[in-house]
Amino acid sequence: MVEGEQGVSTAGRVSRVGMAPRAAGLSIAEAQTHWRTEHSDLALGVPGMIGYVQDHAVLRDGHPLLPYPGFDVCAETEYEDIESMRAGFASEHYQRTVRADEANLIDGSRFMLALTQRRVIADGEPTEGAVKLMALLRAHPASTPEALTDLLAGPYAEAVRVAEPLRHEQLITQAEWHRGDLPACCDAVDILWFAGPDQALAAATGPLADEAGWLLAGVAFGAERLIAAPLRQR
Repeated sequence: MVEGEQGVSTAGRVSRVGMAPRAAGLSIAEAQTHWRTEHSDLALGVPGMIGYVQDHAVLRDGHPLLPYPGFDVCAETEYEDIESMRAGFASEHYQRTVRADEANLIDGSRFMLALTQRRVIADGEPTEGAVKLMALLRAHPASTPEALTDLLAGPYAEAVRVAEPLRHEQLITQAEWHRGDLPACCDAVDILWFAGPDQALAAATGPLADEAGWLLAGVAFGAERLIAAPLRQR
């Protein structure tokens, strides 16, 4: 977990969010099991990685609590800077070992990426068993990513306080880091922590669908949402 003062980003540090659908033939539960065991052991060997969190969709009767967001695997990895991140993914360990196992876990042809910096809006301490309500947001065609990120730190952040999250942080995509890499799949990831899945679901369908959602209209266009149980591997 990243500590910090309200509204302050972790300067220079890269938070890489990688997402993909599960490989054909796997159930969601099977993909989650492989991800947290064999694949995690391999991924931890990538040079330069200083943080690794797996965001596992909370399942009920084998399905996510919210509509399918377009991915089954969502990994947040952290690096001191963009150079160390690129060196890690260029390493022999990643290219030969990790990538070979990725084929057992994900459909790499539909991989999505956001290279971000994390900023903390409300620096609370999540309780044991807390979950994340994650919203992946893109700027509306009539707006700009800058207008979206300004709104998220200002009026939107005030509006979501009514949902009483335990913690509020945001991952803000850095467009310059994507030059020469995959296009960014989103412009920001809003992360609200709640004590459990029921509280997160109630927030998603209640307070966040009211003023907070209204504020995003015309600035963001749609949102993919996930209620995730985070598993910190490093």
